[in-house]
Amino acid sequence: MTATVPVNGAVLRERLLSSALSDRAFADRSGLGDSAVRGMLLRNEVNGSISVADLRRAATEAGMTMGELFDVQALDEPDDSATDDAAVLAQVLHAHKQRQSEDRLAQALGWHLDRLRDAITALDTRLGPVGLRLHRNTMGVTIRPADQRAAHALDRLTTFKDADDGIDHGTARILYATYIGTGSATDMSADHMIKIGALVNRNAVTMGSGVGARVRLTDDAAYAFDVSR
Repeated sequence: MTATVPVNGAVLRERLLSSALSDRAFADRSGLGDSAVRGMLLRNEVNGSISVADLRRAATEAGMTMGELFDVQALDEPDDSATDDAAVLAQVLHAHKQRQSEDRLAQALGWHLDRLRDAITALDTRLGPVGLRLHRNTMGVTIRPADQRAAHALDRLTTFKDADDGIDHGTARILYATYIGTGSATDMSADHMIKIGALVNRNAVTMGSGVGARVRLTDDAAYAFDVSR
């Protein structure tokens, strides 16, 4: 296994940011490739098998000397403490609901992976008392409820919102056609099925299984129609 050589990944990252040079563009210009550049930026290391000429070209593309890229430097301590890092990470994960990979998060935040993982640990500890947790797997990181105690309330909120929003004309036509028994059993268009699904979610209709199965009003919906006549 080839040994790795430590590099000043934080300094390199700052140079790329100040030059408005993306990681991929730097990888292309330097000839190092995406994997090597990620190692430099995220793990502060580079594979020892890479030639000195390639590394010199990489330093030049980043506007650095070889000394700046490799010599041990007394870097300033990060302005943010681990607690502040956790707060920043919480804001990012709250704004982006989809799962985010650790590599992508580290690059977006301008942190190395160790700093990100420290922030993840700190944030997970802080989320517990408010009923949340960090969920991590090979796909990335996201914030989730720690248990199902709020599930019923969330379902009711969705129901209340649906009631306040009402239904559009197309969905209303399908509901009325179902009521008078003229609903189509053959219309399988995407728009029609989406509207049927919305009515099913509102507990207004049920849909039988099998080809040509008709949509029927639920007992509650049928009662509401009878009362309104």
